[in-house]
Amino acid sequence: MCNDKRFIIRLSADTFSESPKLKERYLFFLKVAEEFELDGVTVEDFWDWIVDPLLPIFRKLPTPDQGTVRTLNGFFNPETFIYAFQTVSDERIPQLDRDAYHQPSFGIFVPDELCASWKCFDPSEVQICHENVVGPPSDTPRKVLLNNGTIAFLKLARRGDKQALKNELDIYGKIDRAQLDNKSKISRLHGLVRNNDGVTYGLLLTYIDCKRVTLSCAVKPGTEVSLRERWAAQIRESVSQLHDAGIVWGDVKPDNVLIDVNEDAWLIDFGGGYTEGWVPKTLAGTMEAPPQASGPQLPSDPFSTLHAEINIQVLECLALHDIQADIASSPILLRTLDSNRRYILRPYLNEHLRCYRDESSFRLAATAMHLRELHSNHDGDTISELEKQLEPVLDAILRLNSQGVDENRDISLYMVIAAQELLPEMTSAVQIPTLESIGLLFRQRQPWPRENPWIIKTTFTEGFLRFDCYRNLFYHGRHYLFQDRARIKDAFLNSFPKFPSFDKDVRRHTYMIQGNILSMYDAMSREAHRSKFQFKFRIDRPNEISPNTIAAFQKRTQRQHDYFLYRLSLQGYPRLEFLWHLSPETLFDTMMEEFQELVLSKLEDCETWEDESHYRNLVMFHSREQSLGNCIGSW
Repeated sequence: MCNDKRFIIRLSADTFSESPKLKERYLFFLKVAEEFELDGVTVEDFWDWIVDPLLPIFRKLPTPDQGTVRTLNGFFNPETFIYAFQTVSDERIPQLDRDAYHQPSFGIFVPDELCASWKCFDPSEVQICHENVVGPPSDTPRKVLLNNGTIAFLKLARRGDKQALKNELDIYGKIDRAQLDNKSKISRLHGLVRNNDGVTYGLLLTYIDCKRVTLSCAVKPGTEVSLRERWAAQIRESVSQLHDAGIVWGDVKPDNVLIDVNEDAWLIDFGGGYTEGWVPKTLAGTMEAPPQASGPQLPSDPFSTLHAEINIQVLECLALHDIQADIASSPILLRTLDSNRRYILRPYLNEHLRCYRDESSFRLAATAMHLRELHSNHDGDTISELEKQLEPVLDAILRLNSQGVDENRDISLYMVIAAQELLPEMTSAVQIPTLESIGLLFRQRQPWPRENPWIIKTTFTEGFLRFDCYRNLFYHGRHYLFQDRARIKDAFLNSFPKFPSFDKDVRRHTYMIQGNILSMYDAMSREAHRSKFQFKFRIDRPNEISPNTIAAFQKRTQRQHDYFLYRLSLQGYPRLEFLWHLSPETLFDTMMEEFQELVLSKLEDCETWEDESHYRNLVMFHSREQSLGNCIGSW
């Protein structure tokens, strides 16, 4: 909807058959819609992409008169325009289809006998009210004013929901006949939005001023115990009244409990249905309470007498380590977590996914944490014994690294704990120094800047985890591990997207990432440059460096050197710290390998970089502002 006009855009893969580029983009967005978020792209980005060609048309629409009373008739029967796209030179050109037919999204035919008990209002008799809510505005009406002065909530009847509508009419009829206490926090039905043809457009329910807050989002770790107990008591009382009247709530879950502005808990949604994870499917639609867990319950377990929903809320309010401690002592909480793990951990999953590429990175974080623990537990053991402990992890992490392979999509508590514990260390690994000289006041070891694009956070996070696993698999102090398998280094370290796509994303944020890393990598490069003759003719090194690589490094151009430093600096502090402790000989070998991989094997990327002056200027800018002498170096 735009300015009270409805726009329908019809798309399919065939729409873009003349443009492979647009078709590929469209198919990618379909995957985004399935996952809701993919590679930093969300469903909202999909909607924006769809409507973008129509924005010039939207801007020309006249603005509705704000003084005009808006009714549901204008919402259900607006002027409608149906568009398709024609592709010309990879551009989408909107085409109005004047002959297309559109089937309304709302409206269900319901026999008169099912509606006889309720007052019916024609859509033209129901006025749409303005509603102040948190978040973006919506054209979908919720708060409405009836012609008898009653404020009601409009629950729309969508095509295909006929059975749910019949269920709700039946349940609300029972609630009305039971004459429940008016003080009970249970949604009631005031009437129907229905036209003379028998088409029901929606239910007019008790308006609950809740600002769209449900029990799911109201319960937080910091929520007072007294408030949680109040909500639990109100829910228990409401459910008890329903059961005493022979009425089943149905789809029991916290999302069907609203918390109003007075912090009271209201039961809603009597359409039946079943949400997996809250009650066994066999008990859906019955009054029987779900068992706390299968098997015998220990009398000493204090959670065995509580309803499953209460135990879920208890786990939701605990910190991760408290959950870990409590499930170790309570079999009931352990089984509750196993049955509802993803729901209970969802706040942490949503928060951590802002910095992790996807949930597979949680497994990588758990692997990194496990490797650290193995090193700590076997610190005094021989190298062969340590390798024996690490070897099973090596194969597992290689499987995890395989593109598109995800053997187990389930998320464990340990994975989420590892992801949370490593996050501060990872964010500090690429944090910037204070750059007062350019008027940017950043605190030392600043957290991720809010404006950093998603791909920067996730790429550096994954790079950190891969390198941490690599270091703990192949090094223990100054000792080398698994030397016969050291050639698989690239499987751990090459986590950055291909150049130049990633560089386009970091273009505006390079100064946040590089800081003074650039000068430190430059110092290593100059040290390797001075050492080239010392190690050039050694032939006893296990990984002999090609003489051509050494010669190319010695004769590198100014731009190649700048590009080399730039690509090194994008690997952050963890790699830098590792290289800093290498012996001169090993450092020389490593720098030669890096130069071969980053520059010589990708000269076309270097040339592309040279064409983008802002990259070079940033390198020179940091060299000058850090007052570290001639960081570009002289040969």
